[in-house]
Amino acid sequence: KFLNLKPSTLRKWRSKSAGPRYVKVGGAVRYLRSDLEQFLDQGSVLAAGGASKRRAAQAGRRKGPQ
Repeated sequence: KFLNLKPSTLRKWRSKSAGPRYVKVGGAVRYLRSDLEQFLDQGSVLAAGGASKRRAAQAGRRKGPQ
């Protein structure tokens, strides 16, 4: 819920050695909040005006067809 991603997306990333770091506890996959925050920080790119390009792109996609 922290990243607002489907479990299947995280599963695919793990299989490709991509995405945030994780730990396995028994058979369960768990993510430390600090690793998720680091993952987000690594993906942040500042655009003019200080807004993240990724966030700006996501906001544009949310609007839908016009």
